[in-house]
Amino acid sequence: MASFFNLLMIIIFSFKNFASTKAQGPNYLFIYCVLQNFTANSTYQTNLRTLYSSLSSKAKNSIEFYNTTIRHAHSDDTAYGMFMCRGDTPSAQCGECVQNATLTLLSNGCKSSIEGLVWYDQCMVRYSNTYFFSKLSMEPFKEYVSPTKQIYQGTFNRTLFETLNKTAEEAAKAPTGKKKFATEEADLPEFQKLYCLAQCTPDLSPEDCRSCLNVSINGNVPRCCGGREGGRVMYPNCMIRFELYTFYGSPSSPAPAPTGVLLTPPTEDKRSRSRTIILIVVPIVVVILFTCFCYLLRRRARKSLKTILRENFGHESTTLEGLQFDLNVLKVATNNFSLENLIGKGGFGEVYKVWRQWQDGTPFNTLDPNLKESYHVVEVMKCIQIGLLCVQENINDRPSMVTVVSYLNNLSLELPSPHEPAFFTLGRFMDPKITNESSSSQSAKSLFSVNEMSISKFHPR
Repeated sequence: MASFFNLLMIIIFSFKNFASTKAQGPNYLFIYCVLQNFTANSTYQTNLRTLYSSLSSKAKNSIEFYNTTIRHAHSDDTAYGMFMCRGDTPSAQCGECVQNATLTLLSNGCKSSIEGLVWYDQCMVRYSNTYFFSKLSMEPFKEYVSPTKQIYQGTFNRTLFETLNKTAEEAAKAPTGKKKFATEEADLPEFQKLYCLAQCTPDLSPEDCRSCLNVSINGNVPRCCGGREGGRVMYPNCMIRFELYTFYGSPSSPAPAPTGVLLTPPTEDKRSRSRTIILIVVPIVVVILFTCFCYLLRRRARKSLKTILRENFGHESTTLEGLQFDLNVLKVATNNFSLENLIGKGGFGEVYKVWRQWQDGTPFNTLDPNLKESYHVVEVMKCIQIGLLCVQENINDRPSMVTVVSYLNNLSLELPSPHEPAFFTLGRFMDPKITNESSSSQSAKSLFSVNEMSISKFHPR
């Protein structure tokens, strides 16, 4: 019951994580703040807070890119701001990302800086006290790289740069003021795929966009990310990224204006979301509970089997349990219990023939010709020696099942020399000239045994 309770707690915790994943915010990447600070409670600080509020409100209105200027009487107090969401980001996530980014600028090291920039996975927000719109900025920049290297370096790098340059060219085609975003895919060896993304701020000209992406691809990537399975380079006006998994969606399209949180009661939306979660979670929980129930029944039956083995075989029960096979497996292995596979018969001949070959130093001759190329002679010799040890005439000399398992598992263990098998009497009675004739073998057996049993005395080990 304790194990079942632990399993149930894991399931509940997993669903808790599943639910919380939906509520996780945008993925923060890095922040850059100029060391020069503005005066506290100054006009610039007031303009900056107004700027943050303006950027956040615009992002909520399904706008992917926006720049604005907040100024008062003195030009030195002017605040310039801009945000850009990644081209495949849905409108709601874009607004959430920009809001988080402005809060990060307000609360972290940039709260007193005259200029700052923050990158999230889904958006970028930038502000300054100097005009930067439509101007190409190559500082600061940030590189991220996967720690995993590609096996096929030459093929991978060639495909990587071809695809990245193709993606950059597609993104830079858009005229000034239009969305500059593109993605491309390419096939790699071992059924892998390469996914690439490139984007520039819409206020750049196609030439500046192409220049920014060209520096990222042909300048940064060879230095930081060549031969790696993933990487990204970010500048204030452009960014590129590549991975071996899909990390982007379809380019976002303009959505209808939101109705506003204060104007629309949230109760119906919450009910719809709750119904969706219930419809997904409940069947999964039922299936998992049913699986746990079946597992407990099977474990209980297996435990009963262990008890029976322990009562009958004592300390060897664990070894015997590991040697059990399903009936269908036994049927296939024995060719439906064919007489040819009875112990002491079959393709390897009578057991006395193995003993004779062992004495002659040629036991490898007893191996089926079809198997001689598949196994090493040392392994074959060891298995034959263990088999002969198990059929010695003196039962006290025969190894237990635990000892046999240790022989098989320990290749360096030296095995004792086997003594004469209990049923080697057959070899004494038979003429060597007729040892290969099955009819003669059957008649020879009848000289000392009418039921083909060996003369061993059967005692439990």
